Amino acid sequence: MRRRNISLFFLINLFLFSFYSCAPTKEGTTFIVVSDTHYLTKEYMNDPLRNYDEDPIATDGKTVQYNRELFNELLNKVKKEKPTYFIVTGDISYNGDYKSHVEIASKLQEIKEEGIIPLVIPGNHDTEIENPRDYSSKQYPSVKNTTIEEFEEIYQEFGYKDALYRDSNSLSYIVETSNDEWLFMMDTTTNRYNYEFGENFVYGKIFSLPWLEEKLMEATKKGKKIISFSHHSMVSHNPLYDTSFLVSNYKDVQKLYKKYNVKINFSGHLHIQHIAQEEELYDICSSSLLDYGNRYGKVIVQGNKLTYNSKTIDFKMEDGSSFSDYSFTLFNNMYLNKRIRDDMSEEEKEIVRLQALVNTYYFDGSTYLHKNLKKRNEYQKLMENAYFQEIDKSFSSNHHKVKISL
Repeated sequence: MRRRNISLFFLINLFLFSFYSCAPTKEGTTFIVVSDTHYLTKEYMNDPLRNYDEDPIATDGKTVQYNRELFNELLNKVKKEKPTYFIVTGDISYNGDYKSHVEIASKLQEIKEEGIIPLVIPGNHDTEIENPRDYSSKQYPSVKNTTIEEFEEIYQEFGYKDALYRDSNSLSYIVETSNDEWLFMMDTTTNRYNYEFGENFVYGKIFSLPWLEEKLMEATKKGKKIISFSHHSMVSHNPLYDTSFLVSNYKDVQKLYKKYNVKINFSGHLHIQHIAQEEELYDICSSSLLDYGNRYGKVIVQGNKLTYNSKTIDFKMEDGSSFSDYSFTLFNNMYLNKRIRDDMSEEEKEIVRLQALVNTYYFDGSTYLHKNLKKRNEYQKLMENAYFQEIDKSFSSNHHKVKISL
């Protein structure tokens, strides 16, 4: 009789443990979302006499020199804030080399051991890259890349192994949270064609629309809240760049998302901190961790309310100065160095300086904080350029925060 009571007690407690571990939490679901971390192992940057931010490999304003410091600072913030999930929406590595991916996975394992769930999806810089390089010497020798199969193997513990559903035609998968959310982790890369066509493709597409609709239908029938993640955007952020940065079949995806009441997608790839909306669908594009602003997003889902806020990473450099100041100067000077010429008049140079400032704040998503720039005499000259006409629209919106109903 005593043996039966012990067994009954064990079964009751097992049931209660299972119930409460799957039950919704009062705190809701929290995420830290980041994109385009472009991590590069120190092994491929081990020339201590070089500043890689002055190197020809870094010509777009993002820091290469401090890529690991930023990633480590981000992970420290993740450990401190303890979100439910830590999500990287692609371009995890600098250029798809195998060793960097393995190194990143070891760091994500540290996060997982703290009770935080890392989830990743690939970007166009992560798999099947032709000739990733070792930048330690000026010869830039090729190193081993990462195949699609190896990517899944390396990150098996960070989404793929424990997925509720997997797509057999891509690296897309679905995760179910304890609060009745389904996280659609969508692989939008076209890297599978890199070797066939002899180039590293940057554009995006969803290859498994039937699978996507089947799972959206199931989630809807079960009353789940749907949150979507991808590397390429599902909504246009800047029509000048739609060809390479918006999924090519975005109209089909938008129809599905409208049909099944999907309200939010988190993306990256553009390196611009920007929130776009098409009807009821929001696309929150996270800027690159390595570009000025050096941002990540904090997301809280309580019931059917989702709140997003972007946050910046800053730290003291060896000389005691602010990394944020360094990052600003690096990005701003990238624009100036490409466009200012000695034969320009001072008036022409001043226009370029204003362009650089506006462009820098645009990538940081903070133009709305700098409306005084529009009062400058040179600003009307900027409006002769289609790119700055698009940027001008961003002055009226806060791209750092939004609150929506799922």
